[in-house]
Amino acid sequence: LTWDNPLQLVDGVGGSSQGRMALDPSNDASDVSLSGAVHVADGAILSGVFSRGRWEQNAPFLPFTINSALAPPALPAPSLGGRIDTSLESLNLDLTPSRDLTLRASYRRYENDNKTPQLTFGGYVATDNAVAAVPFQTRPTSYSQREGGLEAVYEASSNLTLTLSADEDTWYRTFRDVSKTRETGVGVTADYRVKPWLTARGSMRASERRIEGAYVPTMPEQLPELRRFDEADRDRDELSFILRAAPPEGVWDGTFTYTHGRDDYSRSAYGLLRD
Repeated sequence: LTWDNPLQLVDGVGGSSQGRMALDPSNDASDVSLSGAVHVADGAILSGVFSRGRWEQNAPFLPFTINSALAPPALPAPSLGGRIDTSLESLNLDLTPSRDLTLRASYRRYENDNKTPQLTFGGYVATDNAVAAVPFQTRPTSYSQREGGLEAVYEASSNLTLTLSADEDTWYRTFRDVSKTRETGVGVTADYRVKPWLTARGSMRASERRIEGAYVPTMPEQLPELRRFDEADRDRDELSFILRAAPPEGVWDGTFTYTHGRDDYSRSAYGLLRD
């Protein structure tokens, strides 16, 4: 997209007669997946989903500037050569040792592998006005997530069902301040049928996320004690209550929901400390 500058007719250092910006580039994405389930024994079902994908974007780079009066550094490549490979494996095992008890185990691995080449730029042009000879490198970030969980569902009576759960969520990252975080949590849920047309659910969950390894800022100008909220140590408490009503007449139905949550970043020196 190119436009004229109504306040300047001729290119010069400190101002351009035109402006230009890139529009969203075209890209390609493909994915193949396989899912299925099998009875491995009496009262035991194993199910899974497997998929592989690829995202690509290789649109040509625009020049640093449209201002003919500037001499910007050369581009390190004619285009991005962007490519991300994705993979997913998800497995679930359901066991029913008795009529009143169901046990579930789950595992999920997702990987976002960024194979885009890392490029080094000799500088940049600020708003088509001046050249900044400050070299920088791109950071093609990748991440991998591994989740595991256990769950027990017990039908205490015809009206009451109790669920206990425990889970772990581990992230691996590249080109981020933290290469690995691990979050563990436990939860309990109670489902109660007050009336044939009225049900209530209450749940509580507590979890903690911790950095494993060193926190190494990826940007030199970053404050050394700053912790980004998606990487920082965090304690999370969640509480929810849901009441559903569906009278048999079918004239109306309704749902009342109350949720309360708190994220505590007590190990961070400043920035986001509580949410």
